[in-house]
Amino acid sequence: MAGGRAVIAFVIQREDAEVLRPHEEANPAFAAALRRAAPEVRMVACVCRVSREEVAIERRVPVLL
Repeated sequence: MAGGRAVIAFVIQREDAEVLRPHEEANPAFAAALRRAAPEVRMVACVCRVSREEVAIERRVPVLL
């Protein structure tokens, strides 16, 4: 689709998460790549409730770079 915008969707499988932030110390290259991509890519992070029966999106949380 011409003119479309890319989206990165992060699925967080912890109900207590309040934000999504790359772990700079563990993977500095990934953190740097996210910061470089940020102006061109929409980033969405969702906290999910996970059970044996389903994975359900509970809420969105901010992505902090």
